Amino acid sequence: MDQNNYQLTVGASVNGKLLTPLIWSKGHNNNSNQKSTNNSKSEKFIIKLEQPLNTQSGFVVLPKGSRIVAQINNINERGFVSLQATQVLIDEEEYIL
Repeated sequence: MDQNNYQLTVGASVNGKLLTPLIWSKGHNNNSNQKSTNNSKSEKFIIKLEQPLNTQSGFVVLPKGSRIVAQINNINERGFVSLQATQVLIDEEEYIL
């Protein structure tokens, strides 16, 4: 087995802190099937990992303190926000996803 071939389990998660605020109007429905009237969907948000993201075998994929850049994928009627990661910053090095 190639030792450089690591995979994350579907649904893997870690704690992170949102560094940029998410703000939208209460009546605004921003799903992926509609054109947004503002730029909230194209805005970037930054999440800082509070713990490392590891594979099941313990390999560190994203170290603690890594920053994930994401954009809004969907906001449902209850206010649940779905984000899509677009970049990762590890030790000031940027990786495009």
